[in-house]
Amino acid sequence: MATSTLPAFTDHARVTRKDGQLKMAKRFPKRYVPGTRVSLLSDASKMPSLSFSLPAGESCPWAEYESDSDGSLAICAECYAQKGRYVMPGVANAQSVRFEWARRCMRTPEGTDEFVNVLTDAIRDARNLYFRGHDSGDFFSPAYVRAWIRICRNLPQVHFWFPTRTWRALLNPRVSAHTKQLWALALTELASLPNVALRPSALFFNAPAPRIPGFAAGTTARDEGFNCPAATQGNICGSCRVCFDNHDTEVSYHRH
Repeated sequence: MATSTLPAFTDHARVTRKDGQLKMAKRFPKRYVPGTRVSLLSDASKMPSLSFSLPAGESCPWAEYESDSDGSLAICAECYAQKGRYVMPGVANAQSVRFEWARRCMRTPEGTDEFVNVLTDAIRDARNLYFRGHDSGDFFSPAYVRAWIRICRNLPQVHFWFPTRTWRALLNPRVSAHTKQLWALALTELASLPNVALRPSALFFNAPAPRIPGFAAGTTARDEGFNCPAATQGNICGSCRVCFDNHDTEVSYHRH
């Protein structure tokens, strides 16, 4: 009897139009948070990949909201994921359900196995060469980082991109040595995977992109001098995959 095979992973996102605007269309498998009818993955129309979306702020332990000493505004103070469609009740509820499930899963080995297996199967089913971790939200604990290490290892064909401000845990003098070590071991292991771009995000608008040893090059947001092409091509990634693939290239987004 012939053995059926799944289609190969491809970069299958394509530019389409919806409601007069451009978007990146891609395969969106119908997978749900266990025990609910909430979509497991999210589909940000700008990007060529699906994502796992959590509530901004609530899942961001190292966010910065205060202005710098020179008056530079914190990027988190104008977080794109705390306005627009992200604050619509359906979107906000889905993020909260995912976050509740993820936190519950991290409490036990069995729960962590569930999280890893469910996300691995869903991302595999999407058959996309690219995946963004967190179009909203961030790594909320070292245990959660370690769960993603397992997922990324399960899917070596997929290029993962994680923007994060958890690098602050490695530098903050008020963090205990034990906690700092837990974060450092988890983050550096994730960053070391060849299919992962773990990018440290800047804290303030127009600040230099952070450089953290072992991580991919960082990201920032500027009023001028940005190199992300989205602002000049209908606010979509289009054919650009620098955030995923060019680990040594700093990325500056147009302030939005």
